[in-house]
Amino acid sequence: MAAKKWTDAENAFIKNNYQIMGNKELAEKFGVTPKAVEGKLRKLKLKRAKNVKVIQKSIEPKTTKKGKVDRSTLHHNMRCRTCLMVDGYTEKEDCCRFCGTKLFKSDVL
Repeated sequence: MAAKKWTDAENAFIKNNYQIMGNKELAEKFGVTPKAVEGKLRKLKLKRAKNVKVIQKSIEPKTTKKGKVDRSTLHHNMRCRTCLMVDGYTEKEDCCRFCGTKLFKSDVL
């Protein structure tokens, strides 16, 4: 099997999203193996920080038995004061997923 020819648009997408998408997710998007994505990241000299956790994007708010939305599962977009990453956090989460810095209520966007 021949190696995939990566387009400039695909390279740009990887550069913009490799921090928030895992190799498996990127591989599914481009129809290649996770190892191929790993090799592409290496070739583009892109490296994830060791303490970075890949984010799950499809999180739906849960409802109570009475059909009301459980407020503890609602996500608020917050910006970390240290790494400046923006992500959705529940009210129970108090640390940045990227760098581990404590989040404050005033960080909500």
